[in-house]
Amino acid sequence: MSAVEWIDTDIAGLADALYRGANFAREGIPFDVRFRFPNDRSTVANLAARDIVARDADPRSRLAAFDALGAHDARLGTRILEDFSTVPMAPRGTARDLLALARALRVSANTQWWRATFALDMPLRRILVRPTDALVPAPPAAPLARGERVVVWAPQRRTDDLVLILAGVCAEADAPVDVVCAGGSTFGYDVTLHDGAAASRLLAEAAVIVTTEAENPDADVALARWGLPLCSPSTSGANMWLRGLTTYRPWSRADITLAVSIARGQPAPSDIIFPDVTLIDDPEPATDGPLVRIIVRSDNERPCALTSDSLARLRYAVCEVVVCGSDRDAEAAARADGAVYTVTIEDGDALYPASIGRFVDALERSGEDRARGDALITYLAEAPGPPMALGHAVAGAHQPGDAEREPIALRTMVRRVPLNSRPAPLTVRVAAVVGSVHRFIDGRSAFFSAAPARADLFPATRLSPPQPLRA
Repeated sequence: MSAVEWIDTDIAGLADALYRGANFAREGIPFDVRFRFPNDRSTVANLAARDIVARDADPRSRLAAFDALGAHDARLGTRILEDFSTVPMAPRGTARDLLALARALRVSANTQWWRATFALDMPLRRILVRPTDALVPAPPAAPLARGERVVVWAPQRRTDDLVLILAGVCAEADAPVDVVCAGGSTFGYDVTLHDGAAASRLLAEAAVIVTTEAENPDADVALARWGLPLCSPSTSGANMWLRGLTTYRPWSRADITLAVSIARGQPAPSDIIFPDVTLIDDPEPATDGPLVRIIVRSDNERPCALTSDSLARLRYAVCEVVVCGSDRDAEAAARADGAVYTVTIEDGDALYPASIGRFVDALERSGEDRARGDALITYLAEAPGPPMALGHAVAGAHQPGDAEREPIALRTMVRRVPLNSRPAPLTVRVAAVVGSVHRFIDGRSAFFSAAPARADLFPATRLSPPQPLRA
């Protein structure tokens, strides 16, 4: 498998991640994406636990309220916890567009893939990578004697995010509890907070390590090298990498207490048992073959720099470019002899380097007369100076109603002389974003004044502040 770029993002960074992905795609650079989305059930339960500690100082009453959150039908008001989501609809839309541009979703456990599949409701191509965590210090060379302390591992989290963990660990603790975290309150629990500088010393004195990341197994797998009992969230996916791992449901205080008690009597989990699974790269798109005519609709004799630069980067060698100032000229160019395939773009459109090869491959393999891919719509600020991107949206099969959406010319390549006699030609799907179009927010083309306004798909989230458009 060839090395590829990858983008790692949380919810707040999605608009900027899509901007980076758009730049990679324009340059023909494949990339993967990794989402760091919270686990909904455990996040909502912890938010509710914050409210409980803020309003209730009585330990018994507080514990009863925590335990109610762990019930299978736990409710907040009239809604059960399972109905709440911590990822709003707008970021979900941006995540879908980013995945449409990406080569694959990068995961370190299948639980991440399942959550993304349900959250985004689209087919996901995934690549499984071995978990790594640079924040976990290397263990000493000599085996460790088991210590006496319970160490909670959360170096990047404040205790506001650990309320249920603290309550669970301390409920029946008969050992010192140390929390490696980014600070916060102890909420009255008998724990000692430490920053990452004390990590090696604390781990060396641990009887059991309690990890807290409900979304990924990175810390769990790295900490397993210390050869100590581990207690991990059941949602992290760490048990697909480690045998003999004790897990807990991160929304259940009682589960946490029981799991810590069990883990202290268990041996350390064994080494990685899950084999590597690699993604086989698709074959490189064609770079040679039948002649393709690219028809550019433009107000000028020469396309703008954005379009010209994209045409110069095409990897398919057998192309001819015809610039047309009118619909009549464009229709004549589409009928003219010589080319086997034609694709029409508008001035300001940018075909991606592998796009023509992808189209040709799809048509040559299928023998059909039309092929259709996806397109990135980049919205620009209508202002003096260099073009600035306001946001992006991908027009593609992952969008509801895509078949009825107004056509974007560069999405479709046709066979100049049809081979099939059907009244309505079948359209072959090209599972890739093949190029970018550039519009103002009202739907007008930013570079081709004759084009009608087409504003039917807007960015789910916007860049703040706007970012320069890269050629």
